[in-house]
Amino acid sequence: MALSREVAIILHQRLMNAPRLVRYFFVGGLATVVYMMAGAFFDWLWPQDTLAVNTLAFCIAFVVSYTGQRYVTFAQSTAGTAQALPKFLITNLCGLGLNTLFVAILLHFGVHYYICMPVASLLVPIVMYPIQKRWAFGIK
Repeated sequence: MALSREVAIILHQRLMNAPRLVRYFFVGGLATVVYMMAGAFFDWLWPQDTLAVNTLAFCIAFVVSYTGQRYVTFAQSTAGTAQALPKFLITNLCGLGLNTLFVAILLHFGVHYYICMPVASLLVPIVMYPIQKRWAFGIK
């Protein structure tokens, strides 16, 4: 058990010393994996209610994303949760809309859906990063 704790401490130190943009993508990637796993699990439990399952998975991933971005990516932020959380939610909902727009545009030009999703998933964080950094977490 001590070895696992030591490994965790080393990984945490390396992550915290990584450039902020790397931490941002790491946390976002982790939240995406949680979203997919939660969605698959809840769809297995309640296959008849896909929209409710998707909403629940989004909410769980949102908690992972906010927690990671707040305490890992933007740890030096002085914005409190009461200030940052609503702004983070708004930016995430805007990111969802932007993701949908990117996918729709690419589909319109004949790009296959399996290509659209990864492209949109890479473009949206690039747009959202400076907004979340400056507006949601108040870092100049």
